[in-house]
Amino acid sequence: MRKCKFCGKETGIFLREHRLALCEDCYPGWIEKQVDRTIKKFNMLNKDDRLLVAVSGGKDSLSLWQILKKLGYNVSGLYIDLGIKHNNYSELSKEKVINFSKKIDSSFYIISLKDEGLDSIDRISKIYRKTCSACGAIKRYYMNKISVKEGFNVIATGHNMDDEVTTLFGNLIQWDESYLDRQFPVMPSGDGFAKKVKPLVFISEKQSAMYALTTGIDYIMDECPYSKHATSISYKENLNMLESKHPGILRFFLNNFFNSKSKKGLQIEGSKLEIKECKICGAPTYLDICKVCKIKENINR
Repeated sequence: MRKCKFCGKETGIFLREHRLALCEDCYPGWIEKQVDRTIKKFNMLNKDDRLLVAVSGGKDSLSLWQILKKLGYNVSGLYIDLGIKHNNYSELSKEKVINFSKKIDSSFYIISLKDEGLDSIDRISKIYRKTCSACGAIKRYYMNKISVKEGFNVIATGHNMDDEVTTLFGNLIQWDESYLDRQFPVMPSGDGFAKKVKPLVFISEKQSAMYALTTGIDYIMDECPYSKHATSISYKENLNMLESKHPGILRFFLNNFFNSKSKKGLQIEGSKLEIKECKICGAPTYLDICKVCKIKENINR
């Protein structure tokens, strides 16, 4: 058994990439400091910001909600009820969010796709082959809509390091320059879009799970049933194999990408397309009619 670096207790927690042993009591504080360091490194937040955290009921988003609250930020949650009936997924996720909001004494909002005329992701999946793409557009739409309506100036999401490295790898494989230009832990506000930040960008999925475990966060452990066959899952599995053989290589890869962009001033690059107002709902969009309104039209035909 190794001993905790900070208190000397024997512990089974060892972070190979950091060559660091921590006990269950010291581990949460270390994670919170890492997140705080990331926030400061990228100048993500100020104490007078009003933050809206997109929460799914999973370990990453609930952990982020708690960490931001502990760090002293004015933060509320947003749960988007996707209406997924498989294994009662959406209802169980919503229950986790409601219970957790009470635990940390934080306000939250719920948006139901059914109430918004979108029925459910179950219905949308029968029309759109790329269900995850449609779902992502819907989530981004309502995160932005609620932030504008309720006066939040920053949206925070629980994307962890594994998520971000997988996205980067996928964009490099496809050499998608438009996405590579925009991939950064901070997306500035502008043209009707709220500022977006990813404070967990250097926290691995395993570290996030351990944080949830050591702080008693009750989260839904099932993955979204529509993500099981996504290409990104295969990418993530192979990248994790690489990390197991070379601890720290994913952080090294991601950090170098971000540092390169920072030096060249590329983190503020966005789409060169003109931002318009959706002719139906008025939301900012690159098209005459936004993707969410298009989805509504298709499912209600």
